[in-house]
Amino acid sequence: MNDSQLSAVSSCVSASQCAHENQIRLIWGPPGTGKTNTIAFLLRALQKMKCKTLTCAPTNVAVLQVASRFLRLVAGDPSQKGGRAFRLGDVALFGNRDRMEIVDVEIAQHVFLENCAKKLSHCFSPEKGWRHHIACMTDLLEDGVSQYTEKNNEYPTFKSFVKGRFKVVSESLIECLETLWTHLPSSSISETDFENIATACDLLRYLDQWLHKTKFSKTKLERLFTFSAEGGERPKLESDVALKITECLSILEGLLDTLELPKSSNEPFIVNYCLERATLIFCTVCCSAKLHRFAMEEPPEILVIDEAAQLKECEAFIPLQIPGIRHAILIGDECQLPAMVHSKVTKHEFD
Repeated sequence: MNDSQLSAVSSCVSASQCAHENQIRLIWGPPGTGKTNTIAFLLRALQKMKCKTLTCAPTNVAVLQVASRFLRLVAGDPSQKGGRAFRLGDVALFGNRDRMEIVDVEIAQHVFLENCAKKLSHCFSPEKGWRHHIACMTDLLEDGVSQYTEKNNEYPTFKSFVKGRFKVVSESLIECLETLWTHLPSSSISETDFENIATACDLLRYLDQWLHKTKFSKTKLERLFTFSAEGGERPKLESDVALKITECLSILEGLLDTLELPKSSNEPFIVNYCLERATLIFCTVCCSAKLHRFAMEEPPEILVIDEAAQLKECEAFIPLQIPGIRHAILIGDECQLPAMVHSKVTKHEFD
């Protein structure tokens, strides 16, 4: 960014910290001067400060452009450390899927609220959700021999049973855990649990690879998969694997105790759950009317409106009247298209 853009971001960030009065900031710049890029850096700064922010624009295309620019900025941030410093669940993009043409912008699909709710609904399911998958894995690791005895007609050997069963269960569990890691807002899970989820996925992949590449005897394998946390020892020859199995069990059982997540797979409920906990919310000015229905414990405090010159005055009041909004940042210039009236009836009345 140049000095002018940095100054604009700094001024807006300072205004967002003002607690004794409401603030309004205007960012002006002719076409092609980097206003959208400036918004992306501003939102990144506000997100790092955990300032709950609502970003609006007159059109779906404009909203999608701002959201995409922000996500690309985050993706290219070297401080991401492999993508673990930022949660996509902290961003909520909602609106009309068809008008927004979300299918044409892959990076934005990851934060589109309906997509996230659909993925999370499978994880929150009481019958087949994350708790079910963890229970299946812990049962296999702690007492795989008993499970094989019950299903020995389906598998010729204990080795084939462990390989096949572990692969099926681990793939389902990893998919579920990674969905939680990716799409849950950071405020819904502690940082320790986020790290444990990532570690558990790494351990499960390691164990699956070990099972398919290592030669071992039936006795050794049976001893590994009959370990009890209350007593028993892993074979000394497989101490590294034994430690990883023990660590994996400990993490998975810990997640069962510490994760407090919804037990409903109802998608509208999950949409509300994520929307209330997101740090950055993107939508059109008109769609922001939906936020008036939510009694958020922590409503957005900052409103950012891109292409503000295209708005009719009455439209601007929709997000400005959302309870909790304290500061507004308007971006645009007089060269932008003015507000347009598409209704033939309304246009006839004014003509």
